[in-house]
Amino acid sequence: MRIIIVGDGKMGSTFAQRLSKAGHDVTIIDKRATALQHTIESLDIMAIEGNGTTLEIQREAGVEQADLLIAATNTDEQNLLTCLIAKRAGAKHTIARVRSPEYVKEISLIQEDLGLSLTINPELACATEMARVLRFPSAVKIDTFTGGRVEILKHCLSPNSPLVGIRLSELSRFKASVLICAVERGKEVFIPNGSFQLAAGDRISIVAQPRDASLFFRRIGAPTSPVRQIMLLGGGRIAYYLAAQMADFGADVKIIEQDYAVCRNLAEALPNVTVHMGTPITNQSIFFNVERVTDVRIRQALLYGIDRQTILSELVHGNGEIVDGFLCSASPYYDASLGVTPYDPEKAAQLIQEAVADGASNRLEWYVNSGDATFVQAASFIAAMFQELGLTIDIKTVDLNTLMGVANNGTFDVMSVEYTYAPVDPYTDVSWLLSADGWTRYSNEEVNNALVESQSLTDVEEIRARYLLVDQYMQQDVPMMSAYIISSMGATSNRLLNATPNVFGTFINVNEWDIAE
Repeated sequence: MRIIIVGDGKMGSTFAQRLSKAGHDVTIIDKRATALQHTIESLDIMAIEGNGTTLEIQREAGVEQADLLIAATNTDEQNLLTCLIAKRAGAKHTIARVRSPEYVKEISLIQEDLGLSLTINPELACATEMARVLRFPSAVKIDTFTGGRVEILKHCLSPNSPLVGIRLSELSRFKASVLICAVERGKEVFIPNGSFQLAAGDRISIVAQPRDASLFFRRIGAPTSPVRQIMLLGGGRIAYYLAAQMADFGADVKIIEQDYAVCRNLAEALPNVTVHMGTPITNQSIFFNVERVTDVRIRQALLYGIDRQTILSELVHGNGEIVDGFLCSASPYYDASLGVTPYDPEKAAQLIQEAVADGASNRLEWYVNSGDATFVQAASFIAAMFQELGLTIDIKTVDLNTLMGVANNGTFDVMSVEYTYAPVDPYTDVSWLLSADGWTRYSNEEVNNALVESQSLTDVEEIRARYLLVDQYMQQDVPMMSAYIISSMGATSNRLLNATPNVFGTFINVNEWDIAE
């Protein structure tokens, strides 16, 4: 077949690779010369640089003789227009990638009116597959036919399954109308007859109507209860399609998204889904009094020896991020090139051993806010872990007023508190904390100069460079460290107009709020 592909992105190049290997005559079109160069270096295909939407470029690619044209650019409208022109120019078949949720309901009409042979929506296909698994957790894979009236489900037999050891002719005992059409056993595939005997580990393919499939799985004791509570991190196309399908099925779906505009659009499009705005902003900070914990190796040991990623995942359910220093991704001055100090308990133990051998104390008093139940739990976990590494940590759980008194007086070794740094410019907080009068009692001339310089600069990149230097010293000298960053959360009702969740406060623009009638 003579095939033209418009768009040399991930999907276009994948199509080109597979179709070329299958022996088809492939021509690919793209505006980007660099993308085309990479493709033709790896594949024996023809490449044309230009706008695939234009008739001139399509004719150069031989659209009149093409058996198939695939439009796989990043723009739905461009893909549809490309296919329309190609069909009019003589291409036998056309396929368009159409991903926008706006076109989902009208896709059959669009396909018919434009004469498209097929439309592809990778995000919808992915979400649909995920939804099938969530609706039927016993199935390894689910495919549907005849508009969803018939399903093929793949199920793996556990050793204690009642199907193990029986012949297919005996399936009638389960009183469910199903057909086992294939059995995968190791690397072999069987098309079984009634005398075929099932065994543990077999992957069976079952053809049935959805109701019969559900009944059959219940009677063999396999889990059939669908997932009813779902939280999606990110509000992209896949999240939209998955949320819509699962909400229609009756699931309680929540979406967390950082971009307010996206949150608002999702809330309007998905009335049965709860949409939250989440921005990583609050630093669960750990401060050292460097006048009491004088050996930097002890402070470094905590930086290496705390499994921050596990704490974030297990105690905060992944609702945040891990950084080193003061700044997080919500800040315009955050520089991701800093990287995060890796979890290395062996290095932590070595640093503790070396420091203690040189006279450092192997005991720390760590003050924690009793009102922060999450970090009280984390501190207990950390203390138990460091006991094995050679450092005894005495956790002092106190109320916030007492904690602030201890912090201001400097009568602590280590103290922890949630600290929200200004996402615009944290200079006021950082410069005070990293001073002889601040909680850390830390002073560094280069750090001080960088902070002062940041206030006289206007270029964002230059300011970012100064804060990068500050956080580099935090990694090196460790007067403070971040246990994790917590994402702020906000949610608004569809009836509440102009309510914009903000890291500075939920009610920051309350004067603009209104109630929809």
